Amino acid sequence: MVLALAALPVQRTQGVTLAWDPSSDTNVVGYFRYYGGASGNYTNRVDVGNVTSNTVAGLVAGSTYFFAVTDYGASGLESLPSTEVSYTVPLTNNLPSIALTSPLNGATYTAPATINLAATVTANGHSITKVQFYNGATLLGEDASAPYSLTWSNVSAASYSVTALVVYDAGSTVTSSPATLTVTNPLPAPTVALTAPPNGASYAAPATVNLAATVIANGHSITKVQFYNNATLLGEDSSAPYSLSWSNLSAGSYSVTALLVYDAGSTVASSAATLTVTNPLPTVALTSPLNGASYAAPATINLAATFTANGHSITKVQFYNGATLLGEDSSAPYTLTWSNVSAASYSLTASVIYDAGSTAVSSPVNITVTGLPAPWQTVDIGSVGVIGSATVSNGLYVVNGAGTLSGTADAFHLVYQPLTGDGEITACLNSVQNTGTNGRVGVIIRESLLSGSAYAFMGISTGGQFRWQRRNKTDGSTASSTSGSGAPPNVWTRLVRTGSTISGYKSTNGTTWTLVNSRSITMATNIYIGLAVASGNATTLNESTFTNITVVP
Repeated sequence: MVLALAALPVQRTQGVTLAWDPSSDTNVVGYFRYYGGASGNYTNRVDVGNVTSNTVAGLVAGSTYFFAVTDYGASGLESLPSTEVSYTVPLTNNLPSIALTSPLNGATYTAPATINLAATVTANGHSITKVQFYNGATLLGEDASAPYSLTWSNVSAASYSVTALVVYDAGSTVTSSPATLTVTNPLPAPTVALTAPPNGASYAAPATVNLAATVIANGHSITKVQFYNNATLLGEDSSAPYSLSWSNLSAGSYSVTALLVYDAGSTVASSAATLTVTNPLPTVALTSPLNGASYAAPATINLAATFTANGHSITKVQFYNGATLLGEDSSAPYTLTWSNVSAASYSLTASVIYDAGSTAVSSPVNITVTGLPAPWQTVDIGSVGVIGSATVSNGLYVVNGAGTLSGTADAFHLVYQPLTGDGEITACLNSVQNTGTNGRVGVIIRESLLSGSAYAFMGISTGGQFRWQRRNKTDGSTASSTSGSGAPPNVWTRLVRTGSTISGYKSTNGTTWTLVNSRSITMATNIYIGLAVASGNATTLNESTFTNITVVP
């Protein structure tokens, strides 16, 4: 077998074409091509099929390779190698290449700038002497060994065009593409302002003070804002809006600042804000009667107040109706019995006298004294925007109420009496004002007079649908279902409590009753039973009337 060798034209990827005479053996079905970097040591073997030439690509310029060919028959039996042929891959004629990798084209710096220059070189078989870095025609410096780099320091504000030039072989050169860069004058310093607390603010101990700051970065990198009381670090925030809650401050004077940390640890401080924390004033609250309560005339009303001294000396508590002093009590518990109160609306307050005659006044409690017969009472439950009321004349109960019966807390007007153990209530809804589908009018059984009390309700929406509602536990969610519609005065509702079971009924004549729903709702033994009116809106009153009210027992 004769092996002939021919080289490809010189190009960036080096290769060689091998050619050989076909085998004289008629059983030959293909050839194996071998080559390696040492004589007789072949590290590459390829089955080239039944052909008599093959191109070997990807050879390294300047390296010598050794080649041989074998043939094989259909049985797979392989012949001895052909005569070995060697080939040295010539060096290419490609010039070396150079690329400026730093700075990036279009980069911007702040004066006085330090700019790191760097370049990569592809030798393509040439001998590299050094890399020189230029600004325009001005040599900045050079580096004779890879990685090729240069630090250009104290660069003033201007525009620049930098290149890298590689010197190779006997002084030949190749230049990179230029990179333009801009050095600008320094940015103005960032600013920080303490926006809370306001300077001169005063708080009551133990105080919680909310600190806040605003930052104008002016192009700088903001790290964080630290809050200080004089030289004491209170805390910090690394993201806008910059804030901190400073808790449990005792009485005293304080000076707070905000310190901005930016760039590589530089700082700038805000102006200081002074604040004062003093012992708090005493507080007083009228705990009885409840706001919105209603009584039947002539009423006896028990007034009671609680207070928090906050370190002050308490002399006495006075009870007022408007500007009229009703009486006072100089020892705890602070109470007063107000007797023979006639029908009217009243605004009651408690005033605590402390220290050397200073006073603090409670929030007012509004009550109504009406002609409701005993044992009926009336009260607004929860947060209503308009005070409700209830009156009775010739068996017609007129009840006005705002708010909603829904969610985990109710707001409505309640006409009630206490119930111990089992019992029931029946009422005819004589008229119902339509204040929307969210309103409720009917009979109710509640465990307490708190807004989140467990309860069962049987009535209609102010839009006319029969409604069964319940809250199975204190502060739980309200469940509601509908059962047809009714038109007053042909609407009768009933609730029956037997043990822990409460059942709701409806009727159109007060004689024939239909069970709407029945549920086990665990309540205390002593509870409340009565009439409920809720307009469906906290600021709107619904006026509805009831007749034929019976309570058993």
